[in-house]
Amino acid sequence: MNAVHNALALLDAGKPEEAAAILRQMTERPEYADAIEESARALCTDELEIDDGPCFSDGEDGCWVSAWVWVPRETAKEPDEEA
Repeated sequence: MNAVHNALALLDAGKPEEAAAILRQMTERPEYADAIEESARALCTDELEIDDGPCFSDGEDGCWVSAWVWVPRETAKEPDEEA
């Protein structure tokens, strides 16, 4: 999420108010609240969850909503050992 990186850069630059504005824009979308709740009921499983306060990214005809996807540890690839 580029907006998160932008907010962090603004914090580093000593501009907390501007960073807060970006984060509010990412997390406050009351116009989508009902649609997100409906999507959560339809899509969420033991392996897919949507937070109560998800992040948003605007698209042309709607918005993307952040979700959590479960990845079992046994499917993760072990990192190469350094010599």
